[in-house]
Amino acid sequence: MYMVDSIKSIISLMGAKMQVVGLPNTTQDGGASILDAVLNIAYFTAGIVAVIVLIIAGFLYVTSNGDPGKVKTAKNAILYTVIGIVFVLFAAVITAFVRSEVSK
Repeated sequence: MYMVDSIKSIISLMGAKMQVVGLPNTTQDGGASILDAVLNIAYFTAGIVAVIVLIIAGFLYVTSNGDPGKVKTAKNAILYTVIGIVFVLFAAVITAFVRSEVSK
């Protein structure tokens, strides 16, 4: 009986010392922070893709050997990639502006 009482007292002491701890860095704007994370991933991915396409287009331009068709293809790839980068930058500016206006 003594053993059972001591086990009960140990368990009750362990239960008294336990604390429930919340998740670290939790915020009330969960949806907004998720949206920010998704947008950051999208901008990062767009930047990586743009760099890869620019490298490939530059390689095509260098290896075109003066062939007008290949030169035109490489120049168009570079032009369209730069236009895409500009659109992504505008999108980032617009989303940052909207976020700042909504959070006021």
